[in-house]
Amino acid sequence: MNEDKKYHIALSFAGEDRQYVRQVASGLTKRGVQVFYDEYEQASLWGKNLYEHLNDVYEKRARFTVIFISSHYAKKLWTSHERQSAQARAFNESQEYILPARFDDTKVPGMLGTTGYIDLRSTDSQELVSLICEKLTASGVELPDPSSAAVKTIRAFARGEKELFRSLDHPKAKDIDLSIEYPRSWRASEAVRPNVVSKIFSEEGLGFEAAMILVKNLSIEETEVTEIDIAEAFSPEALTVSIPEGAVYIDGERTEVDGLPGAVSRYLIIKERVGLKLRMITLQYIFYFEHKFIFIQFSVAGPATQSEHLLLERYDSFQPLFIMMANSIVLHNRWK
Repeated sequence: MNEDKKYHIALSFAGEDRQYVRQVASGLTKRGVQVFYDEYEQASLWGKNLYEHLNDVYEKRARFTVIFISSHYAKKLWTSHERQSAQARAFNESQEYILPARFDDTKVPGMLGTTGYIDLRSTDSQELVSLICEKLTASGVELPDPSSAAVKTIRAFARGEKELFRSLDHPKAKDIDLSIEYPRSWRASEAVRPNVVSKIFSEEGLGFEAAMILVKNLSIEETEVTEIDIAEAFSPEALTVSIPEGAVYIDGERTEVDGLPGAVSRYLIIKERVGLKLRMITLQYIFYFEHKFIFIQFSVAGPATQSEHLLLERYDSFQPLFIMMANSIVLHNRWK
């Protein structure tokens, strides 16, 4: 690629398909891809001769162009101009340049039926992001490691760039005074559910990585809890039923949290709220103190249509941070 070609990827799409494409553009940017997407170029496009500029971008300044084919795309004048510019480039290339992605089976001039494409009816936006990144890497583009966001957060946390959440006097904490450290780039917020003390989300509160603190009373407080009872509560058999209904248990073991007996387990679950379906992997710590079970849950989520393999990769990159956060937990009730 010539040095004057600014973009790794140019996106050509109809405005009616913007919601999906916006997610793709965001995902690509997070992966370090230089992407031409109109909303990112508003200042640059201001005042330019768009006919000439878009021709330059789609014919000369990208390594690949992804064309999002739909019934809307086929009817637009500007998308036809972008496509024709990309096709002029493709005509002179010895390798593929146009990467078709289809919302439907609409025929587009110059696009052969034998050309390989991605079917967006069965491919979510983040899966497409991964496929585009694979294509770029195969063409010789060096992209940052997809775990770099987690690595950056972990390094910042280790340097002391963190905040402290403390449940002292919180109405849902049931007199439990617990503190936990979390990355400075994350945001703590109040939760609606009765036993949830707080939720802490990544990316200034907008991310798909989170920590959640829950406190539940033992059903019969008068019962004297023995060491045998605690051992049974955190046995492998008990851990498999301590996860939410519908979740799939992955693994678990006994552990201690701030010197108190407990357990840690992992499970996979799909949650649906207001039409949004998410697949989530959760690392759950449970420990016992004075007739209460305390849950600290760390999770990584993504669209339910995203492959489990991709979600596991993200979880693996964030797990060291979750363990560091768990090791920062202090139950202040013990020291009063």
